[in-house]
Amino acid sequence: MPRKVKIDDIEEGQILAETLSNKYDQILIKKGTSLNLESHIRVLKMWGINEISIFDDLVDASSASVNIEEIANIESTLLDEIGWNIKNQNDKLLFDVAVLSSIGKINNE
Repeated sequence: MPRKVKIDDIEEGQILAETLSNKYDQILIKKGTSLNLESHIRVLKMWGINEISIFDDLVDASSASVNIEEIANIESTLLDEIGWNIKNQNDKLLFDVAVLSSIGKINNE
């Protein structure tokens, strides 16, 4: 379930729950983006955006756009394709980014 967060309370890697646009309807940051504190915060502040919706975790982000079975298929396919054995939190984070990237490709088709 998405929740609202003030810009100053955003944490590195949180996942955007809505596509953000400027006053000219140009997309600033797409839904599902893993937020980078330095570059994304600068963009949000530049456009006067003080609050955004974020997902609390990958499951929330994924279930908003793809069902659980599709997520499991994506995870399985990625693990098979790259032969990856997740050993630590950094590996998990990188894997989650790959899953989110794959979900984004599905949603943009």
